[in-house]
Amino acid sequence: MDEVTSERKIHEKERGSLATLDYSDDVLYRIEIPANRYDLLSTEGLSIALHSFLHLAPPPKLIPTPPKIDLYIDSAVDPIRPVCLAAILRNITFTKKSYDSFISLQDKLHTNICRHRRLASMGTHDLDTLTPPFYYTAKHPQDICFTPLNQPGDIKGTQILAHYSNDPKLKKYTHLLANHSKFPLFLDANNTVLSLPPLINSNHSKITLKTRNVFIEITAENKNRADIALNALVANFSLYCDPAFTVETVNIHRNITHTVETTPHLEPRRLTVEYECIRKKIGIDASAHAINTCMQKMMLTILAFNTTNCIVSIPPYRADILHACDVVEDVAIGLGFDNIPKKTVSFYREVKVPLMHAFADVVRHTVAMCGYLEVLSFALCSKDECGAFLMRQQQEDTRAVAISNSNTSEFEILRTSLIPGLLKTISFNREFPLPVRVFEVGDVVLLDPSTDTNTRNDKRLAAVHSGHTSGFEEIHGLLDKLMQTLNVQKSPGAFDIRKGAECMYFTGRGADIYYNNEKVGSFGILHPRVLECFGLGFVASVVEVRLAPLGHLG
Repeated sequence: MDEVTSERKIHEKERGSLATLDYSDDVLYRIEIPANRYDLLSTEGLSIALHSFLHLAPPPKLIPTPPKIDLYIDSAVDPIRPVCLAAILRNITFTKKSYDSFISLQDKLHTNICRHRRLASMGTHDLDTLTPPFYYTAKHPQDICFTPLNQPGDIKGTQILAHYSNDPKLKKYTHLLANHSKFPLFLDANNTVLSLPPLINSNHSKITLKTRNVFIEITAENKNRADIALNALVANFSLYCDPAFTVETVNIHRNITHTVETTPHLEPRRLTVEYECIRKKIGIDASAHAINTCMQKMMLTILAFNTTNCIVSIPPYRADILHACDVVEDVAIGLGFDNIPKKTVSFYREVKVPLMHAFADVVRHTVAMCGYLEVLSFALCSKDECGAFLMRQQQEDTRAVAISNSNTSEFEILRTSLIPGLLKTISFNREFPLPVRVFEVGDVVLLDPSTDTNTRNDKRLAAVHSGHTSGFEEIHGLLDKLMQTLNVQKSPGAFDIRKGAECMYFTGRGADIYYNNEKVGSFGILHPRVLECFGLGFVASVVEVRLAPLGHLG
């Protein structure tokens, strides 16, 4: 249970009390679902799990019935979405709530396990409006014409991507077909279009509250994800079939291999688990009977057991159980984490804080006592923020560790400087009273061919002063205070400040920091172009210092 709330309270948090007049005060329960429990993503799934957990009903056993319908897969779909599964829910009864839940579960599965339809997508159809057998094929866009879901008339295949490119819900899926010369299609025996996966279903086979038989098709690039999604869908909603929890299978014929596969795959899996392993990992001294009871609460069936181990039957909708350790976790949940006895460890060892961490704490304390507020920024940033925005593009390109296949331009590389994170923090907090003094002690990551990983972490301190005046003397004073705390006297060859060449500073307003004739940092007044790139309207001075060369002083 994450929170007990209401529509009014939710919108009041987001938009303030004046924007909540039209929202309900009905109690809503916000429940946090584990990311791998796809069977709990609907009210029906939660209800089934709670009935089993509270011993109100045994866990459901899905009953596959013999296939009556065939689906033929054309080899033309292999370059696009080669995997295809199907199932049928017969004699189903929908109410408004169960229908909405049915649609909602599909949306949730599309979002997580299907990765926004990229790895898999599903379509559900009113079987009574169609004529079997069904065909999964691919055609050129100019050969396609049908009425998509909730559209007033036919749309040609050559127009469909352009049509949905402006749709607020479906435009994010059009790119999945944009680079293909053919589009995948589901057809019935009369060449009626069922769907154009992964984009849209046909209006002809639209499911309504009067639908009694549902045909479910799933296309995918990844068969395992398709299995998980299909099993979660039929497990939750075969509850409304007559008889309950019966699922009609479908024969899938693959033309290129001339093989026949029957789906969905509803056979329970078996796993042997040792009781002593469970006791040791959880830290309990429970009997075999007590452990079996905890498993049954979590919808696991005990097929056989003795004093040392048991054979567990795992239902097809529990895709999260892959190993004996997953069963151990379920036993702990069934027992209740609060009911696991606390024990004092039987051995002790001295814990030492790494020298650099202790030194970093000294630095934090010193800077904080000077009136600076500590912030924590992202370790990832864009190439421009550590490069062009700081007016040092070419230098940073050769030092930065890049993220391959980054999904956003905001997070492209591991940061090579702490300064961009501080400047972004100030930019996002413009309402903060001036002057703003912030600092961060953290790691940057640099390429280093001399290490096993070709990278190294470099712990640094960075601080920014931003206000109506430059604050250069403030930053200079902060640096002097830090060195005074570390008992470092300013002298040539020890701690020294020399003329700097960093482009991000005003000409003649930047300096390099040297310790033992090694450059360890720089400070100065930022160039107006840097301030403009980060959206800052006031002058700012910064300092950034490497801590590793100074670490032994702490």
